[in-house]
Amino acid sequence: MLNKHTEVGYYSAKMPATVSNRDFCNLRTWRMDTARKEYIIFNFSVVHPDCPEKKGFVRARSLKSGYYVTEEGEGCTFTYYSQSDPKGWIPTWVINMLMTKLPPKILDKLHDVSVAYPAWKAANEPEAKAWLDTVEDTPSSSASPSVDGEGKKKKKKKEEDDDE
Repeated sequence: MLNKHTEVGYYSAKMPATVSNRDFCNLRTWRMDTARKEYIIFNFSVVHPDCPEKKGFVRARSLKSGYYVTEEGEGCTFTYYSQSDPKGWIPTWVINMLMTKLPPKILDKLHDVSVAYPAWKAANEPEAKAWLDTVEDTPSSSASPSVDGEGKKKKKKKEEDDDE
């Protein structure tokens, strides 16, 4: 955890027998706007000392990926977006097969875990609700995390300007 809305995470995927397994080291951040009933989680790859490359995996790169959820009545609209570079060499037929099978499987899995979530949460720290701990984002507090420090310089400069 880098802060209450941002973490670095490791993800791996088994590939078909003819292709090397892939893994990712991503920075993931989330925000919510309860007034607009919008929720967003987005990821992109980073280099992090606690997430070294592992033997037997090709380190893939997530350029942009995430989820955008809007509440609508008693349901929601769920948008999943992913732009990744799997790195290495993967035959075209494997990519085509994965792109027709993987996204529906991801959505099916998300549906299954969301249905099971209330029971799981009741048994696992039911009082901990990080999503309720969210401070409503404002233009001054919604700066994106930066992996190169540039964002921090700009934010610090803005805070200095606000103090004047």
